[in-house]
Amino acid sequence: MQNVNVNHKWISATEYAKQTGLGPEKVKQFIRAGKLEGEQTEDGYWKVKVYKDDAVSRKVYEEEHNKRIEAETIIKLLQNILWERGK
Repeated sequence: MQNVNVNHKWISATEYAKQTGLGPEKVKQFIRAGKLEGEQTEDGYWKVKVYKDDAVSRKVYEEEHNKRIEAETIIKLLQNILWERGK
């Protein structure tokens, strides 16, 4: 049997709301909008996926990584424009 290292757990939307200071309805809204990883169970309960040690999912990491690349590219372009104007 293979030993699998799981770096996340599932907590209720209510518990997540308590830990973050958000209201439970806001947590559910964030899940529906894809801003939080979570799901509604067959019984109608809302669960949030929480990562250990401040880890994030691969999807979130890749999205943030792409945003950083875009931002760095825009900054570089703006620097070049300003440099050209300063000549």
